[in-house]
Amino acid sequence: MFAARTKPPIADELGLERIVFFSDAVIAIAITLLAIEIRLPTLPEGAPLASALWALWPRYLSFAISFIVIGTYWIAHHNMFEYIDRYTSTLLWLNLLFLLCIAFAPFPTAVVGEYGTTAGAQIFYAASVVVTGAVKLILWAYAARGRRLLEEETTRAQIRAVTVRGVITPLVFLISIPFAFVHYSLPIVIWCATGLVYPAVRLIWHD
Repeated sequence: MFAARTKPPIADELGLERIVFFSDAVIAIAITLLAIEIRLPTLPEGAPLASALWALWPRYLSFAISFIVIGTYWIAHHNMFEYIDRYTSTLLWLNLLFLLCIAFAPFPTAVVGEYGTTAGAQIFYAASVVVTGAVKLILWAYAARGRRLLEEETTRAQIRAVTVRGVITPLVFLISIPFAFVHYSLPIVIWCATGLVYPAVRLIWHD
């Protein structure tokens, strides 16, 4: 029997830059597409524009929440690649899977913007955020295990800080899921907490 051949990690600065640039481009497009779901209201003749615009508030809210969520995932991705100095094909595929989840984000955002008062829409949205966060954590765990793809001087404290900060967003949304069965406003309040909890934890778990 032949032993499986494992290719060593590739230490190529240009290759890493291409990974980061491609990731940034996908994230930027996804975060921009969020606004497309806020469409102009159909205005009956003589109806006031102000009330029609106000009626779109669920879409404004879902846009803001998703913007923050994708933004925190972009920051987390940026933090990870500050320490990663080489890559493998497995890392490329895991990163691509993470970007797939990010590119999908505008759809659950549109769902919760339209049907945000239903438990099904809220659970679907929260689950999509949790899955995205889980994939990102798997990506980091793969790179950080035994410092497989990290710079040699990366400390345990730095690895732990990136890990802890990466858990925040998916954990917040996971916790919110049971509350969708109580009242539709509760998950929204919990989601909004992401914008407060994430910066606070970053200050505590600094590098």
